[in-house]
Amino acid sequence: MAAHAGEALSNVRVVKAFANEERTVEEFKESSDKVYDVGFIKGKYWGVFMLVLSCLKSFAMIGIMYLASIWYEEEHLTVGATMAYLLYMQ
Repeated sequence: MAAHAGEALSNVRVVKAFANEERTVEEFKESSDKVYDVGFIKGKYWGVFMLVLSCLKSFAMIGIMYLASIWYEEEHLTVGATMAYLLYMQ
């Protein structure tokens, strides 16, 4: 996109630039649409990735809390040790 804009405006005489204005605008639009489509697809993949990552983090924390509660009931952990572990995991 920058190449099309630079070519149309920098080292070209004004008359020549306006003579190719429609073609230049169309090429810029095509390039812009391609960049938008790639960004849109990339955004969707990043959204799915972040959702999965957040869910995995939450499930891991739930599992850790479940194990800590079992170990606390079996008197292998104290309340202070459980809190220290949970705060460390945060």
